[in-house]
Amino acid sequence: MLDAGVEQVLINAPAGDWINGERGLAALPGREREFREGFEHALSYARVLGCPRINCLTGIADARWPIDRIEATLMANLRWAARLAARYDIDCLLEPINNVDVPDFFLTHIAQAERLINQIAEPNVRLQFDIYHASMMGGDVEQQLERVRDLIAHVQFADAPGRHEPGNGHIDFSATFDALDRIGYG
Repeated sequence: MLDAGVEQVLINAPAGDWINGERGLAALPGREREFREGFEHALSYARVLGCPRINCLTGIADARWPIDRIEATLMANLRWAARLAARYDIDCLLEPINNVDVPDFFLTHIAQAERLINQIAEPNVRLQFDIYHASMMGGDVEQQLERVRDLIAHVQFADAPGRHEPGNGHIDFSATFDALDRIGYG
């Protein structure tokens, strides 16, 4: 990567059994050990790659668990991961995923991520703002970018619907990129 001049800016922590539909472990009660072992593994990769960010996918909410238990699990796991990652100047990211593409995903709205990041209160727990997912969940993407500007560590984009390249859907990328410029996203 270094010879090619490419920087690895983000990796995902293990998401569990992807083939069987799992989409993260960070918020799953009873799976704390698996999340932590997977995070340690991702952290070792991030360190070797010089990658400054790890996305901690929250996972699909299990209806057997009350929301407060799921949130408590997520916050405990992220505090633990953030303190470990801080030793190496690495951020732990939360990414809201729309519930159209991933039904029952626990973290679906930017406001929900904002609240949880503020409650976790670790300086290296930040937001991965995916413009596609934010658009799919409704609301004004540009206003959301402005509101959470200080929490954003990474931005991803694709057009909606269908997660295609910009210009194939309904997102106004000119306005979105203007908003990113206004907030100083680099």
